[in-house]
Amino acid sequence: MSYAPDTLARPAEWADEAACIGYADIFLPPRSEGDMSPGPAKQICTGCPVRRACLDAAMAEEGRGDHHARGGVRGGLTPTERPALARRMRRTQQTATTQNGQR
Repeated sequence: MSYAPDTLARPAEWADEAACIGYADIFLPPRSEGDMSPGPAKQICTGCPVRRACLDAAMAEEGRGDHHARGGVRGGLTPTERPALARRMRRTQQTATTQNGQR
């Protein structure tokens, strides 16, 4: 079985439900075709029942220092978008922590 998250370090329990099975070529374009649009992959992710689990797995891997090690669209986001989301999430968490500490 070909998982578009061929990017998965190991197939997760949710991987068999992924909408991207069989579409690895559009989720992980060859480096020589790096200017390929992520649009088709993102469109598949839009209706995927395990999109959140895929995104969580990608961000967890990158949070452990595997930054961009498993490029391509995962959970509907590109390798550039995932770190930006992680930064926004950290800022939101820091703001909430600061606000709770002031109460």
